[in-house]
Order: sequence, then structure tokens, then C-alpha cells
Amino acid sequence: MIEYVAHLQWLVRDGEDAVDSMNKAHQFKHAGLRKAADDGGYKYDPEAADAVRDAVIPSNPANQYLQMNALAKSLGGGLFESYVGETQLSHATLTAAGCFYRESDDTIELSLTPTYGIDGDPMEASPYMAFFFLFFGMIAFNDLMVGSPWTNECEHYENNNVTKPGGHGQSSP
Repeated sequence: MIEYVAHLQWLVRDGEDAVDSMNKAHQFKHAGLRKAADDGGYKYDPEAADAVRDAVIPSNPANQYLQMNALAKSLGGGLFESYVGETQLSHATLTAAGCFYRESDDTIELSLTPTYGIDGDPMEASPYMAFFFLFFGMIAFNDLMVGSPWTNECEHYENNNVTKPGGHGQSSP
């Protein structure tokens, strides 16, 4: 979710440069997909694949934002910090593994869902994080849509501190 929101905000901020960079990345990834399909003997439309391969997409300074760390840092608003924190839990790391057990005295309790090392239901923190990213995604979509139809609603939430930790009864993540 963080990556989608960041890319939407990048599109708003850098427009055609972001599109060119994303197309350049698509072209690179598509080359790998094509090689994998060829190596595996899979069939595909070679004309369409050739069109992607042969497209001339100029390089530009926005290409630096194809790396998620650079993009999230450049956007600010806590996206980089959220991304670093969440990737510790969404990838196979020791930090993520530690979320699935609790030690107490002589026992180790294994869980089917992550506990994040906190008492109580860890899902209670999730609604705020989900709203935080949904809000920043809405702002980006609003800027991309003709006439920015959600401007008043987005400003209302922002002006009433609903998007800030602790705002309107929200607890910090």
C-alpha cells in the first residue's frame, strides 16, 4: 500500500517525468519476463513484446525515484519511515519472525498471526495506519482527477488533524 501511495504522489508531483521513469522500469522488468518466458518455453505475442522492448524512452533525473527508498524520502510526510518500518514486517526478516512468538518464563507461544510484541489485539493499531495511507492516496488521486473533485473533503480531514497521530481520538501507530 505504501508503494502504491508513493507512486501516485510521484505521478502528481513529477507528471510526465514520472510516467517516463515508470515506463523505463516496465521496459526493464518486461525484458526479464520475456527472458523467463523464452527460457520456460511459454508462448506470448512477440509483436507486443517487441513494441515494449523497442520503445525509446529517454532517461531523466526522475529515474532516481524508481528506488523506493529515494522516492519515499523525497515525498516526506512519514512515508519513508513507514516504509522502512513496514518492510521489516512484510519481508522475511528476523524482525518479522519475532512477531509470531512470545516468550514468558519457560514457555514460547507461537501465533498464527503477528503479535508485534504488544499486549492486546495488535489489529487495533491497523485502522489508523490504513486511514493514513488511504488519505494520502486520496490526495494523489484527487490531484490526478479532472477538476480535483475531493479537494474540500481532503482539506477538511487535513485541517481537523484527522490524519495526524493522536488527531480526533486516533491513537499513534
